[in-house]
Amino acid sequence: EHSIASVLDLVEETKAELKNNSVKLDILDQRHSEEINLLLRKQSKEAGKISELHAREIAHLKSCHDREKKMIEDDSKEICDKLKNIKTQLDLVAAPTMPDLPCPECPVCLESMKPPMRIVQCHNGHLVCEGCSKMKEIETCPTCREEFTGRATAMEQHLRLLFKINI
Repeated sequence: EHSIASVLDLVEETKAELKNNSVKLDILDQRHSEEINLLLRKQSKEAGKISELHAREIAHLKSCHDREKKMIEDDSKEICDKLKNIKTQLDLVAAPTMPDLPCPECPVCLESMKPPMRIVQCHNGHLVCEGCSKMKEIETCPTCREEFTGRATAMEQHLRLLFKINI
């Protein structure tokens, strides 16, 4: 199990690797462009004698450039995958763990309405998360079709006490 600091250090190192690869790719593109331009100028001076040779050299340089670019892009993809894994690890380390306690579920999005989620209720006391209650498609309670009367602050307070969360 990694500490948050070690995971953050790993994230920073991986970001640096990704940035370094990007810089390498830019330098490589610039270098290859300069080399191709140099060869083109040389070709026009020597015209017919060696134009075929230069065309082969240009094709070879382009081929080398494409191979090197692909290698760097593959490295960048691996680094991005590494970052995704690190983010997952960081989320696991940094996420506050809430015990598996009974908790109401929003009938619209089916999310557990754990604190600090705001909860809205209808006249009959049915609960919906505030995010879903503000959706244009949800104008009334999806359970009984009554209008929403406001926030269920007592339920929110009860859940905060149940999950021992001070807000």
